Amino acid sequence: MNTGTAGRTVGRPEPDEIPSPWVGYVKRVPELDPVMACAAQIEETANLLRGLSDADATYRYDRGKWSIKEVVGHLCDIERIMASTRRPGSGAARQMASRSASARSRT
Repeated sequence: MNTGTAGRTVGRPEPDEIPSPWVGYVKRVPELDPVMACAAQIEETANLLRGLSDADATYRYDRGKWSIKEVVGHLCDIERIMASTRRPGSGAARQMASRSASARSRT
């Protein structure tokens, strides 16, 4: 298993440690340490984006479609939202837990 920052091992979260809608996404991550996986993705993504001109970053292949710049902005927004749901007691965490409980009750 990889080690996280400062020599700590983080490890993959167990299904009961994360909101149920995220379990499928977490299972798709091949690395066992999410900190190391995120660190690698940040560097890979930054390297890809650095090579884009402004014209490339704002290009839309069709009317109403998102540009690369908009997709990156969306990814940043969703990462902030998902990170806020992991803080115990946060409004976002309570809302996510409530949605998960509601979804389970419908099944």
